[in-house]
Amino acid sequence: MARATGIIIIIILLCGSLCAQELSGPLSGTYGPGVYTIVGDLSVAAGDSATLLAGTTFLFQGNNNFSLDIDGYFTALGTEADSIYFLPDELASTWTGIDFNGNSDHGCRLEYCYISGSTASGVDCFGSSPVIDHCSIVDNHANFGGGLYATSGAEPVITNCLVSGNSTNVCGAGIWASSANPMIDNCIFDGNNAGNSAGGIYCYSADAVITNCIITNNTSYAGAGGIFCRNVTPYIYNCIITDNSTQTVGGGINMNNTSPTVERCLIARNSAGISGGGIEAYISTPTIINCTIADNYAAEMGGGIESFDSTPIIRNTIISGNEGYGGLYFFNSQNADVSYCDFYDNEAGNLAGTIPPGLGQMVMTNANGDSCDLYYNMMEDPLFYSFSGDSAYYLTEDSPCIDAGDPASPLDPDNTIADIGMFYYPQESTSPVAVTLNPYGAPIQIPAAGGSFDFNIALDNTSGSSVTCDAWIMVTLPGGSQYGPLLGPVSVTLNAGMLIDRDRTQVVPAVSDPGEYIYQAFVGNYPDDIWDTDSFSFEKLDGLYGSVINSWQNFGEEFTSAADIYASKATLHRAQLMAYPNPFNPETRLVFTLPEAEQVSLTVFDVSGRVVTTLYDGLYQAGTHEATFGASHLPSGIYFTKLSAGDFTQTQKLMLVK
Repeated sequence: MARATGIIIIIILLCGSLCAQELSGPLSGTYGPGVYTIVGDLSVAAGDSATLLAGTTFLFQGNNNFSLDIDGYFTALGTEADSIYFLPDELASTWTGIDFNGNSDHGCRLEYCYISGSTASGVDCFGSSPVIDHCSIVDNHANFGGGLYATSGAEPVITNCLVSGNSTNVCGAGIWASSANPMIDNCIFDGNNAGNSAGGIYCYSADAVITNCIITNNTSYAGAGGIFCRNVTPYIYNCIITDNSTQTVGGGINMNNTSPTVERCLIARNSAGISGGGIEAYISTPTIINCTIADNYAAEMGGGIESFDSTPIIRNTIISGNEGYGGLYFFNSQNADVSYCDFYDNEAGNLAGTIPPGLGQMVMTNANGDSCDLYYNMMEDPLFYSFSGDSAYYLTEDSPCIDAGDPASPLDPDNTIADIGMFYYPQESTSPVAVTLNPYGAPIQIPAAGGSFDFNIALDNTSGSSVTCDAWIMVTLPGGSQYGPLLGPVSVTLNAGMLIDRDRTQVVPAVSDPGEYIYQAFVGNYPDDIWDTDSFSFEKLDGLYGSVINSWQNFGEEFTSAADIYASKATLHRAQLMAYPNPFNPETRLVFTLPEAEQVSLTVFDVSGRVVTTLYDGLYQAGTHEATFGASHLPSGIYFTKLSAGDFTQTQKLMLVK
């Protein structure tokens, strides 16, 4: 693919002088398809618009450092089969990239564009928020932000992009984000090189959201081969961070005075010339959840992680096979919270430095019968499937990490207790009772004013003996959080081989957000011991309300058992809280329901435990109540809302994505 792209570019450069139109100055209207030789600076004025069609090429002439400055509306919409190219017209020519300025329209978009050869960042975002999708940003150079540069409150959305071969004299070879909040999803940062720090991604006072990305083979001199975070609270989720290197600290990630959340990430085979082969945490409070940190190298302290003057929270994480002084090295980090982790085969000890009291002392066994310390940390071989290829660091069926995570963590997708590490092991169901949930009239669309749908639920005892179990139904909201139970939990006894099914109706209220919902039935021992589950989706439409339906209700045929498994309406036994939308920007609605009058407190706080706002505080009657949490003045990141009602307390994570 790279060779084919290179051939296309050579052809474009060779024919450019023969068939190109010359272009300079203000742009307005539609351009292309075709080749244009750029003989002066280009601009799109405020209030004006310009569009490039698929198959258009801009060749910037000479060593004049021409640029494309955008203060208005600009779109360059290529296709998968017919990209748009921004290139120097000769290998010796120079240009200075595409600049989206603060006055540019928020609808600006680059799609299927190839941007290369700039000497001042491929794409600059100054207080702007363009969408950059399916673009290749390669072989650009700058002092800061070789591939992309974002600052002054910029909030670019960067998705499905390749950022490769870029370089900087200073920081952020892939992207530099300073006082900006980029959202980066499903991108590849590969082979970028920084003269100072952050070969891949640099975040300074920038609450980036980085999800589903591959960050690999990036290099830096003075820290952070992969990602550098400073004075920020970024969210890094489901990323592969491998084979990055630095001559100093933080081969994979360098955290400096920051509070990032790193969740479901693989951090492997990174190297650091001093410390923190996988992660360097310096005066930071990171939260590291369900990660695999393996086979990293540090010349000195912390082959996997160095915690220096930091207070990390590390949970459900594998730290294995790292080289350096200790898999996890502590310096002045006595308040570190490390639990439900697996440490194995780390050079010079799994734990090193000034180890917090009780950590690593095997004094009991966990639920699987394996030796662990007071915090349920093990020192067992995780039994990876392999160390390379598509299945690298996956668990095998005999791994002690299966079901050994924190029972309070969200269940794995197979509805079992959380495994330790990034990749969970999918377990086959051994449930004696199967639950089946079938909608009538699919696909289901609920009007904006609320409505209802009909469904059938069946319980089948496939075992050879009588079984007593709980059954209940939850709904997953468009933002990803669960609400319920809408039905149950109730107890039912099924004789051997018995199958029972009933038709029911579910009401969906107007107050529910538009979007896709997952309606899910469970069987087992409520709430954490789940034997089997089944689900279907439905859609809630957006629009104006008509006659409004106000509450979730469930009714229909009863199961005839001594327990009356389903009443004619779901009975609320305790207070319930939900937030939607979640993630949100800039506000979310917090709705709670009380079974009876209670003294209520509803508070929002940040990841450091500081109270952001108190929304409710007083005596409230039974029923449904709603508050709006506005966060336009707050940075992107993780927040929590806590509902206290009588002796009931519920906390829910909120994600602000700007």
